[in-house]
Amino acid sequence: MDDKLSRLLQVTSSIYDLGEEQADDFSKLLDENAEGRKRLNQMLTSWSHWYSLTSAEFRIVSACVMGMGGILSESSKKGNRVDANLAFAEKIPDFELSLDDATASLGLGEDETQRLILQVFFANHYSQLALARRNRSLNVMLEQIRERVDDYIEIVFEAVCIDPSVVSNLEVANLIAQWTVANNRENLDKLAKAVAGKYPRGKRDESLDKHRLMTTALEEFTGSVTPETVDDMNQLLKLLHEGEDPIEAIKYHLRIRKKDTRRTRAHSSS
Repeated sequence: MDDKLSRLLQVTSSIYDLGEEQADDFSKLLDENAEGRKRLNQMLTSWSHWYSLTSAEFRIVSACVMGMGGILSESSKKGNRVDANLAFAEKIPDFELSLDDATASLGLGEDETQRLILQVFFANHYSQLALARRNRSLNVMLEQIRERVDDYIEIVFEAVCIDPSVVSNLEVANLIAQWTVANNRENLDKLAKAVAGKYPRGKRDESLDKHRLMTTALEEFTGSVTPETVDDMNQLLKLLHEGEDPIEAIKYHLRIRKKDTRRTRAHSSS
């Protein structure tokens, strides 16, 4: 594996680990700090509309809202995809969000800026969770629902199971309204289970979350993945140690991933 690609995967992996640690710390802080939780609730507004953007659009919007637009723009000038992503990723661990800078950049009031930052923060968090659990972001799931791909109704439940607030997204809300008027008890019952985090088709193996997310990252960085390139990545990052034949295990997971990212049944055939 190319040295730059190896470095990019390692940096991306460390950013993911850091994000997981910060999310845990944030959750614990809210549990222990009633005043902080009250303040957060006062600032929170729905973020589900961001899922209707494409993944690329949302990435650009997120960077700009977080004050990283300049870093993203500078990185994009690099010669190829790996160099551009590496230049951007290496700056993330040392980046510190400044509310004053973000307020000035966005041209909004401080409260409006804070609300926007919180929206983007939570939309990013849950979309990354979707990548780790379901092989694609919530933005891609909404795109699949919008395109009415095969079994798109089940994708609604997948998305809701990851982030229940997605029910307020207009595209999902319209479907729920139709089910309500039609008294579609089957879909409404599944929806209730999904809101409670009990997706009807069962849960994925959580130990594979990082493997799924990093496989998506590898494809984004290189344009494609094969069992061999994924195996190289797994060895580099010490991921997915399954059985005596890792290539066969990877092929199995790539088949599942292909179904998850489907557009039609023909597209998802293995």
